[in-house]
Formats: sequence, structure tokens, C-alpha cells
Amino acid sequence: MKGANRFLGTPWIASLILVSGACVAPGDGMPGGGAPAELDLTLDNIHRTSAGVRGVAISPDGRNLAISGSGPGGSGLYLAERADGGGFGLPGFWLRGSNPAWAPAGDRIAFAAGGEIRVADVGDVEARPVMDAMEGVRAPAFSPDGRTIAFYSTESGHQDIWLVPTDGSGPPRQLTDAAMALDDPRFAPAWSPDGGELVYVSNASDYWHDDLWIVEVETGDRRQLTRTLMAMSTPVWSPEGDRIAVFGTAKDEYWYEDLSYIYVVGDLDGAAGPSERIVDMQVYATDAAMRHAPSWSADGGVIYFPYLERGTVNVWAVPAAGAVATRVTHMEGTISGR
Repeated sequence: MKGANRFLGTPWIASLILVSGACVAPGDGMPGGGAPAELDLTLDNIHRTSAGVRGVAISPDGRNLAISGSGPGGSGLYLAERADGGGFGLPGFWLRGSNPAWAPAGDRIAFAAGGEIRVADVGDVEARPVMDAMEGVRAPAFSPDGRTIAFYSTESGHQDIWLVPTDGSGPPRQLTDAAMALDDPRFAPAWSPDGGELVYVSNASDYWHDDLWIVEVETGDRRQLTRTLMAMSTPVWSPEGDRIAVFGTAKDEYWYEDLSYIYVVGDLDGAAGPSERIVDMQVYATDAAMRHAPSWSADGGVIYFPYLERGTVNVWAVPAAGAVATRVTHMEGTISGR
């Protein structure tokens, strides 16, 4: 567990903890401000999906959190800065928008608002649009060099990946073709560590099959990676770029919606084609209906994942080669972002 302890010192776990209480609706109480107010037992209060945190993104340098949610400042993005004594300070309203994604240097974010991808420096309340408005814009992701933003749009009539220069110097370029159905916004694009490719989920080979595909950034050439699994999360590259981890279910099995295998897809450029391997362990990952994704350790040797046990979700770790999975957090409640 030595590697897991090092991982717990990184901001990833801090963002998980913060999700449960960073943004709250007016009248619910603020973090550190006492117990939440009592609420009437009504269906509206049981299903309060419009209040609180919807997602959180931590800066690569670990200094800031961009939180998407609804709180005292309204609905939009909140910023929380790391405190001198550790942890993070109270979040303050920052910008109107959603889907925040940090640049590699941690000095700015990209986010979706008004059908545009916009970029803002840390703490700057004036965001810069990098494109004209398009239909169904969501899920921006900076390239590893910070020069390009990949995002999804339904401008083509499907869920497709587009690319736009971060400085707005050129128009968006469509990269995929009919990747997913118009009404299927479950997944996000994932850059390879060298920035030459993106891996994404597509049902292009069969409408009922969610396979992994790779597209080359320069040429737009695409190839199908997987054949036997149904993807249940956004895929995640290993730090070395030689493997991809994804939550998934086997196409030839019946499976419950929130329980998934962890698949590692390797031999990405092998002559025999990519390999699809289930990580052998004694529990299953909890994908929470495509809201979670696996995470790699810095050395690529361990995969972290959420697991639901007796109503409580915690982070677990398993060697990427497969072995006994172990719990690395001891929180109560659920995790709704990472």
C-alpha cells in the first residue's frame, strides 16, 4: 500500500471529498458553517438534482479546483484555492458555464457556455470565446501541449469530436464522423500523452455496441480498438501511452448497469490487433451509470476505481496486472465526480 499512500497525498482524492459539499443550495448551509438546515420530506427534496456539485476538476499543479454546480452565487463554475494549511478554501462563484477542463500548466480553464468553448485565466472573470457558437457543445479537453482543445458538438447531427486552436486562431475542425447518436452525451474525448491521437467511444460498427476507437489528430484516420467489450466509461490512457483502461461489460454476458469490469486494452499498434484483458480482482468497479472512470497511478502500475459497498462508495486500488483489490479511502456516502 505504499504506492496508494503516495497517491492519497495527491489532489485527486481531495477532489473526491470536496464533491460532497463544495457547492450547496441557498438554505442548505455552507461548508464549515454549521449543520445543514432541515428540509421537508418531499419528492422535490429527495431528488434535488439541480442543487449542489455536478462535477469538479483539479488543476494539474494541485492549487485550484474548478467546481461545476449550483450554490449561493447561482449556477455555474466555482473556484476553490488551496489553503496554506492544506486542503482547500471555500469556493467562490467564478463564471457562468459548465464542463471545466484545466490546461496542462494549470493557469487557465476551458469550459462550455452559450454553445461556445471559452477560456479563462485563473481568477479572471472575463472569459475568451475561441469559436463561434455551435450546437450541443460540451466536454472540452486540452491537448497535452495546451495548443488545441478537443470537444464534442452535435453540429454534424451526431455526437462528434471537433478540434479548435486554444487561441481561437482558426475555426473548429470536425475530427470524427457519426461517432455516437445525437442524444448520447455520455462520454468525453481522451488525448494520448503525446497528443497525436484521441481515444473515444463509438457505436459506428454497430448501433448497439459501444466500442473504443482511436482517431489520429493530423489525418483523421480512425480505427476500431475493441470488439468484445461494451464501454461504460470514458477511456483513460496510461501515463506511458501504451495501454488504455476503461470500465466495461462483456458483450456476451448479461450485466448490471452500475457494476463493471476494469478492462486494460494493450498492444495498441500490434500486428495481431489490440488485446482486451479484464483486470482480475475480487470486486467490481462501480461506474454509476457512466459517471465514473478509472484512474492510473503515476507509474502506470495501479488502477484506482470507485466501489459501492453497503450504500457507501470508496476508492479502491488494484494492480493493473490484476490481484487482490484494496480499499484506500474510508469515507461515508457517495462519490459523484473525480
